[in-house]
Amino acid sequence: MNNVLVDDTTTTIPLPTVETDAAPRWRLITRIAFRLCFIYFGLYILLTQMLQAMAPLLSFPSLQTTAVISKPVFWVIRHVFHIQRELAIMGGSGDKMFDWVLALCMLSSAIVMSTVWSIIDRKRLNYVRLQKWFRLYVRFGLATTFLGYGMVKASASPSRRRAHDRRL
Repeated sequence: MNNVLVDDTTTTIPLPTVETDAAPRWRLITRIAFRLCFIYFGLYILLTQMLQAMAPLLSFPSLQTTAVISKPVFWVIRHVFHIQRELAIMGGSGDKMFDWVLALCMLSSAIVMSTVWSIIDRKRLNYVRLQKWFRLYVRFGLATTFLGYGMVKASASPSRRRAHDRRL
């Protein structure tokens, strides 16, 4: 009497069956896009100020100033873009030559790494569990960055606010 409920009148009522299928199979392009986004945005949060915003009390060092990150970026600036002047790494709004080339290097690295990942892990059907954790990681990165920027703007000195109001 599997999947059948017997009531007092001995009438049999079939019970609905519950599908216990695994998570759906993602299309190839979805899996490749997820791998690329996972690597690029993961690197972006780790290598920019977003990691420091996620844990301000732990005072993580800025990874973009380490030689492992800055030397390849400066190599690309000098040898690909042929710019020889001195460039700032820290300070400002993130709209510096170093930051743009860092983003280009991260994108290039993400393309290479996601290609290798796609070749090695081509039989996997989906990344449902990893996607859930990655979304949480990105949400924390964005939320703490937005809160940090908001707190800086809210705590700006009155003279800075007056100067800003005059420009408007």
